Amino acid sequence: MAVLTGLTQLGVPYRRNTSRPGYGFDCSGLTTYAWAGAGYTLTRQSTAQIRKAAPRKFETAQAGDLVQYPGHIMMWLGVERAVLQSPRTGRTVEIVRYKQGRTVKVGDPTG
Repeated sequence: MAVLTGLTQLGVPYRRNTSRPGYGFDCSGLTTYAWAGAGYTLTRQSTAQIRKAAPRKFETAQAGDLVQYPGHIMMWLGVERAVLQSPRTGRTVEIVRYKQGRTVKVGDPTG
């Protein structure tokens, strides 16, 4: 359900310190909103979100798990390296394949 909730916001602009459907999201605002749609409350900061998540490897990850590198958090879509993210000013909520070779942490926000 978190993935589906997040996908409803495709094309919504990046807005710093914002988590408002149809108006704007920063990266952690998007993951907070998406997981709220599945009935879970996440901390509102990317580093805190990944610290509270149960660590996973991609081999055991599930769609919706958090993918984080310092300063940015995304939601894995369950296929290859596809993630849902709200990256930065001037961009919108989008699906991308994050760069292979980048060191990331993966975690299950449900514990």
